[in-house]
Amino acid sequence: MVFLLALVACSEGPFDAPSDAKVDSTVESLTVTYNASIAPAEDGYGLLFHNQAHVTQEDRFGRSVGLENIAVDIYSYWSGAYILPQKAVKTVDDFATACAEGAGDEEYQELCDVFLSGDGNQYFEITGEYELANDSGDDPGFRPNYLRGVTDNTGTVDYYIFLDSTPGAGTDFGIEMSISADYTSLIVSTASPEGA
Repeated sequence: MVFLLALVACSEGPFDAPSDAKVDSTVESLTVTYNASIAPAEDGYGLLFHNQAHVTQEDRFGRSVGLENIAVDIYSYWSGAYILPQKAVKTVDDFATACAEGAGDEEYQELCDVFLSGDGNQYFEITGEYELANDSGDDPGFRPNYLRGVTDNTGTVDYYIFLDSTPGAGTDFGIEMSISADYTSLIVSTASPEGA
């Protein structure tokens, strides 16, 4: 018995969630307006959204407690929506100043808009090890639609959704977060632009 406990204590995980664990998402739905940056062709340019999956279990007092070191599978049901780990995205404060100084230059502003996060508050870039995977000419190459994350000490997995394209205006698709005991989905909706 002591030997068995020692083996469990030494194992590193990640572990499957207990049967009564739950997973939920910080964001339950996203709505984006169909435009050139998320047109049907995958070109490596698009919108970036941060999200978190939380794994919890009720304790004996009925409180929701985050579970550490639990495997969470995150899957995109659209090939143009990539799931990126937190380490794949770097925020870039220098862009804000440079883009403000370049205001009025239409071509420069278009480039700035490409690197603005979906909420419009932060400039970003994909880090080198992930960007290098895109080095294949006109083809963006690296299109990860699956991520296996591991919860931190608060029961959280941070990740990003990069929308390179959507199926078209007026369409929906899901991003699924699942553990061995539960799953939830985030719905991404593409609204038609006014007058279209």
